[in-house]
Amino acid sequence: MAIVSNKRQAPAKSPRKAAKVQPAGVVKKNRGQFPAFEPTDADRQLVMLCAAMGLTQEQTAAQVRYPTGISVDTLVKFYRPELEQGADRLAATIAGNIASIARDRSHPKSVTAAIFWLKARRGWRDSPASASATVEIGGGEDGDKSASGTTAPVRFTLKIGERPPEDDA
Repeated sequence: MAIVSNKRQAPAKSPRKAAKVQPAGVVKKNRGQFPAFEPTDADRQLVMLCAAMGLTQEQTAAQVRYPTGISVDTLVKFYRPELEQGADRLAATIAGNIASIARDRSHPKSVTAAIFWLKARRGWRDSPASASATVEIGGGEDGDKSASGTTAPVRFTLKIGERPPEDDA
């Protein structure tokens, strides 16, 4: 014997309408407005790279979920750590790579990397140890006369970059 219910059944949905598939990272609408934003790991990496490259927040927001982009407010709300740390993390990665190359004596660019590291981080500079110039000043009519009767020139050497000798007195 079959059981019959008095409840009315909802009409079947039209087979022509396919269910909408939400893009990755976007969930159902909240309060009938825009879809709630959900950041993805790929978006986080993109924002960090944009910040490291020096893009403005407007340029970065346009790249997230390209081609539509997101607002700058949404960018700052969901990606503040990536915006603040992007450049520092990239600099640390590059510095680590340079230090690794400088430590590897078998690497063909190890000397170049070491010199760069010392100049950039330790203040080393390319400068000669000293520069010198010899100046010769001829004597005038009142100048000293040599045995041959001509005026003897005065010669001195000017050394730049060296300290004068200390007086022991």
